[in-house]
Amino acid sequence: MSPSFVYQNGEMFEVPDITLSDDTTLTEKVTRTLIITNGATVTALAPISSTVRVESGVLDARSKVSGTVTVGAAGQASFAARMTGTLQVQAGGSAHIRATASALGTMHIDGYLLNEGERGAQRSGTGEVDDRGSVRPPDERGANGAVIYRD
Repeated sequence: MSPSFVYQNGEMFEVPDITLSDDTTLTEKVTRTLIITNGATVTALAPISSTVRVESGVLDARSKVSGTVTVGAAGQASFAARMTGTLQVQAGGSAHIRATASALGTMHIDGYLLNEGERGAQRSGTGEVDDRGSVRPPDERGANGAVIYRD
């Protein structure tokens, strides 16, 4: 994965990733790439606005998540609030949209997705999707095929 950079005062600076390999509770907003490894359970009580890779372990997101979330073969992710952006679940991985959550971004599911809340209709992949909640069609499609949801 490519490093992240920030432009500040006319200079580019590399921003280090946050790699968590022990059970952790996050209480402050995350804006850098977050990597979960070593079977760690990460409970996010504050919003996440970045790239997340759950390589081995669990992401328990109890606040808003925006960005790209990739759940690897040994990973799990659970969303209790709004998830926007892209959700990718690789073969062997699993994700759960809880009854209190909505995930209206793009989804590529090669693993397993349990939807008990609300998910968007834009989905691809060869994995299993168990829709116990609702599937919301887009409010609008742009001329370029972009999918638009309104609150």
